[in-house]
Amino acid sequence: MIPKHLHPNAQNTEPRAPANEFEAAMEQVLDELREGLIHGFFDYSMSCEIVGGAKRRFTLRAGKSHRFVIPIEAIE
Repeated sequence: MIPKHLHPNAQNTEPRAPANEFEAAMEQVLDELREGLIHGFFDYSMSCEIVGGAKRRFTLRAGKSHRFVIPIEAIE
């Protein structure tokens, strides 16, 4: 497996910051999945709960927990 920074299609630019918490959560999920596939094993869990009306608290547990509070507008 070619590391993503050495992949022929990789850009030689600095990675951009996520536009919002939803994008940050999705990037984290993909990063954890990629790392697990490289290592050959993984055990993840995800949960979501409604907080503060129109926000979602998304938690990804992958060795350590990553928590994101995402406004509903960022998802739609």
